[in-house]
Amino acid sequence: MCFDYKYTIPEPVLFNPVKHHAGFICDFIKKKAAMGNVYDQKTLKADLSIIGKSQMDLYTGSIPPFEIAGEIKKYLTNNKLFMKPDYLAWIGKAKASFRTTTLTDGSLWVLLPGEIPGRWVHIHPGRHSTHTVRVRAETLKTAIAAIYYCTRHGADCYDLSVINIVRTSLLGLSPMKEVSVEKGTGKVIGILLKY
Repeated sequence: MCFDYKYTIPEPVLFNPVKHHAGFICDFIKKKAAMGNVYDQKTLKADLSIIGKSQMDLYTGSIPPFEIAGEIKKYLTNNKLFMKPDYLAWIGKAKASFRTTTLTDGSLWVLLPGEIPGRWVHIHPGRHSTHTVRVRAETLKTAIAAIYYCTRHGADCYDLSVINIVRTSLLGLSPMKEVSVEKGTGKVIGILLKY
């Protein structure tokens, strides 16, 4: 597994930065690419499976994952919602069993009940929020795999042939016909490369 939340995100917060945090993803790619042949494409594909197959919101702000969790914990503590029974009762009273809060940078975060023991506060960035972009899982996986490939092999991340190599051989996806820096995979590559 590429990311072990137990060592990065303090309990009781459950947060997957490989799926939701652009800065963390960029750091993840750099560290994995630096491992050379120890970290191969098969392992990368397995690590990217945690992203799933749907759409998600990607945080593009500057607050690190650990500090995001810290702000959430502070909010819950200040509102007497930090203990599991209090938190779950508060979440359960919400219309759709979630609540939201805003962090110091103005980004909106969704709070849900967590399903992993010891991690009952599941968080992710809010849709259409400050410092957040909505992405498809295939798009995010393609962008990560392309940047990883380019970091390892010195290629251009926007090169359509490189993108199609990782899409077909690594991710088992169909090739793309074009790439644009203004939308889709090209836009997400640009977001990740800015870190």
